Amino acid sequence: MDAAIRLYLISFIGCSLFGFLQLLFGVFGYSLLVEQWWIEGRLPRLNGFSYEPSYYSTYLLIGFSLSYYLYRSNLDRYGKLPFYTCACSFLAIFLSSSRMGILVVAIQLLIYELIFNRKRIKQLSLFIIAFFSITAGAFIYIAQNENLAFLLAGLGIMGGSAHSSLERLDGFMTQVDILAKNPLKGYSLGGVSQAIAFEKGVTTISQETIKPYDISMNIFLEVLTASGAIGFLFFVYYIYSTTVKVKRRINVRNTNTNDCTLINALVWSLLFEFLILCFNQNVLRAYLWVHIGLLNGVYFCIRNEVVPSINNKKG
Repeated sequence: MDAAIRLYLISFIGCSLFGFLQLLFGVFGYSLLVEQWWIEGRLPRLNGFSYEPSYYSTYLLIGFSLSYYLYRSNLDRYGKLPFYTCACSFLAIFLSSSRMGILVVAIQLLIYELIFNRKRIKQLSLFIIAFFSITAGAFIYIAQNENLAFLLAGLGIMGGSAHSSLERLDGFMTQVDILAKNPLKGYSLGGVSQAIAFEKGVTTISQETIKPYDISMNIFLEVLTASGAIGFLFFVYYIYSTTVKVKRRINVRNTNTNDCTLINALVWSLLFEFLILCFNQNVLRAYLWVHIGLLNGVYFCIRNEVVPSINNKKG
């Protein structure tokens, strides 16, 4: 179990380091699997081995969340590995310039440091004021600096294009429309893009014609559209069982605080991954289900260790 967690953390370090290589090569004018540039041929947006920077940051967010929780919980089972994973993944997410990834990281830091770690209302208020003041100041500075205005591209503010935000909103509204036409049965996960294409007037269905309409937003709405209302209830119950029930069972039955911390960290990182996927498409991301599988594996390993110990005590 511990070996699997170590290997898992190391994998995020490896992907982060590859992103740093992309930046280094890009600064010198070389493209190392770079998909997007802030400044063409000079400043790449890190995407690792992913399709685009937002996919890269969404993947790395799991590693950051897991390692951050382990590091701040002072779990010494893995030595300095959580710290290195946290530092590398945080820097890679920041350099990817994925605004959604950076926002979810900021939300996570605020929740942990201000709610879990700090108890005084005065401290909480000061940190919140400082955070929003710094954020507002940075936004104003970027908006007024022509050399940095590209960082706001796609948001539809300050006179810029709204292609990114509008595309997401269009995907969301289209899903709502097709869901209303078939709310109980659904379209299947592989049929959502096809249903969106039909809604947009496409009559000839193929991989090429469907690809531009793979614009669904929010994986929960995607699953609801794909599975219908009845199937969606089972999906929600599965997520509840994988997070809340797993956390409660281990924390109640297990007296080993290290095991409880590990389960809490895995659940914590999964919840924040779900948060960022509320603004992204496609629930069929391999790393999401690898993480869920790892969480389940760790849970059963710990449970099997706890049950025999309880039985031995009774005997």
